[in-house]
Amino acid sequence: MTEYPADVSPGPQEGQATYIPRATQRFLGWPALERDLVSAPAPTHVRLEDTASRVILGMLDSPGHHRSGALFGTRLGTSAHIADASHAGYPQFRQGLPCQLLAVDPQYLLGWSDCLSIYGTNDVDWLGHWMIRPDNLIGDALEHYGWLRRAHRLGLVDRQHFFMFVGQNADQLVYAAYVYVNDEATALPVLLT
Repeated sequence: MTEYPADVSPGPQEGQATYIPRATQRFLGWPALERDLVSAPAPTHVRLEDTASRVILGMLDSPGHHRSGALFGTRLGTSAHIADASHAGYPQFRQGLPCQLLAVDPQYLLGWSDCLSIYGTNDVDWLGHWMIRPDNLIGDALEHYGWLRRAHRLGLVDRQHFFMFVGQNADQLVYAAYVYVNDEATALPVLLT
């Protein structure tokens, strides 16, 4: 049997930044070690890349129930660049979670986060959450604010992490994103790339 040293990886070098992804902090209780977003400026807009947009658009093909999930990307200054999207996990594993409609399966989200973040070498992280209504319509601001309050209580939206509604308005697809600052929702423009 081959023996390996206990520490086969050098780990972060002195002065090298270490980052713990949001999902790991939230579900495993690990503290943030660097890149404290609380002190960073809130995002002023969202850039939705084609790969993430296609995942969400695919969810429009299954109307009849609310659909939601996580948005993954990087923060570049005040811009949230979203490169990928997932659904919230498998419904059978989310039963019994608080506010099941917005609940995310911790194991599913941790898996996505681990796959996308590559600890210490990549800044891809869980930056937001998306939702589509059962009728695929975008809904109005009053309805959005009700969902945003729920999402805020669940820790899905705050000053650094946004919540995005996706739906149709007439014949047009609409993306409506918000951050939640000082108990108020602030709309963010969504740019498609």
